[in-house]
Amino acid sequence: EGVCIAQGSPYGCEQGDRVEPGASAKPIGTAYRNPSNPAILQGARGLGIEGIALHRHYVALSYRADGMTHLGVMTKRDAAEDFLAGRPWRFRELLPPALEGDWDVPDSGVADSAENSGSLDSDTCFTGCFTQHSPSDPSGASSPSDSADASDSSGSSEDGLPDVTRRLYTIAAGGNPTYEAPRMRYTFSGYTRPGELHEFDPATGEDLLLKRARVLGDFDPCNYMERRMWITARDGERIPVSLVWRRGVALDHLPMFVTGYGAYEISSDPGFSVARLSMLDRGVLYAVPHIRGGGEMGRAWYEQGRRLSKRHSFEDFVDAVAALQDAGLADPERTVAVGGSAGGLLMGAVANLAPERFAGIEADVPFVDALTSILDPSLPLTVTEWDEWGDPLHDPEVYRYMKSYTPYENAPESPDDPRVARFPKILITTSMNDTRVLVVEPLKWMARLQAAGVDVIAKIEVEAGHGGTTGRYKQWKEVSFENAWCLRTMGVA
Repeated sequence: EGVCIAQGSPYGCEQGDRVEPGASAKPIGTAYRNPSNPAILQGARGLGIEGIALHRHYVALSYRADGMTHLGVMTKRDAAEDFLAGRPWRFRELLPPALEGDWDVPDSGVADSAENSGSLDSDTCFTGCFTQHSPSDPSGASSPSDSADASDSSGSSEDGLPDVTRRLYTIAAGGNPTYEAPRMRYTFSGYTRPGELHEFDPATGEDLLLKRARVLGDFDPCNYMERRMWITARDGERIPVSLVWRRGVALDHLPMFVTGYGAYEISSDPGFSVARLSMLDRGVLYAVPHIRGGGEMGRAWYEQGRRLSKRHSFEDFVDAVAALQDAGLADPERTVAVGGSAGGLLMGAVANLAPERFAGIEADVPFVDALTSILDPSLPLTVTEWDEWGDPLHDPEVYRYMKSYTPYENAPESPDDPRVARFPKILITTSMNDTRVLVVEPLKWMARLQAAGVDVIAKIEVEAGHGGTTGRYKQWKEVSFENAWCLRTMGVA
């Protein structure tokens, strides 16, 4: 019943075969084409439909493709015409305006729907060394990532990497509570661009900047570079990795700050951070592997990183870090990985799996004794967490699987463990009043690691919860301490 306006990709999904026979067995990154979908969605990889908003004067479509957020818009009059004609709706993609003098900007503004199949820049497939890549599906048809408006079609860019450099950003409709509003407000932010609030007129294409976050000092976004790379994981799936660094810094065995999460279908989307600038200005490479378990590439991305597929999250992270290091971009002796909560579980797991890849690990409120917690239904969050991790209390297969990866059970037990000689330094941050990940979990993990001879320290907040301290100044002090430890571990003064 009803009319299908947009449908996400079924490829790799647990229930994908119900939509298209054989879809569940296909790689998530396979280009998806559906005649019912708008033109801007044709050939998208990892397509996920986030939502649609209908107002009196316009319609907005939020979706994900190629690991990025996107926003489609059209007038209500055009939507009514398409609905009555029974044809796909003619959304146009809203692209954030470029900065004056920006270094890698394709044409910005709203791309026409007939041309927008080429509105996304080409990617580079990264499989241990940089190679030219034009994404395509098995039939050989080009995907939306085959750019027709790239800023440099010569196969290289100012950063010295092959192919074109693409902007990384998060865009979303927001602040539109009134149905009658003639214009749409949207927000935009990126790794190198502070948050902005815009007002867009779908009828005329006029884009008005209402507010931009202020950054004190001599900050200039043009001083920083960003790039989306792709690595091939051990099972053949392609993993997007975001890179950010200071312009003019050669990508040659740099110290690397790498962070990840990969759980609960939460996406690690691009966002601005003042604290990150301090690292970038010191020549640190900032990397974000968008691993399975998150939602960056649609529902299947999440499903392949939970329950009995959880090891994909850890393997994706290790494979991404190894690829960057083996290509000579980053130095294993100066690589620090950071993750919190479920991302702290990720940190503990990758330290056990590949200790030689990291000089240090920062684990914030880490869920490192997951098996013990998930076995205890008296804890307030345990039963609801079975949907994410599985139920080891009643399912022996889930118990065995969780025990094979949980950080505490798989950590070195004694100095005789050969991993100890290469095990990274560990910084744990935790809070006495954390009701999500109890303080006993990281302390129990720390005790086991210290007994094996691993260099581990813990910073315990007495008046804080799962999100850390409250108040701007306390939070700045907390971040400064953590960043100082990371920089020292990298050997960066």
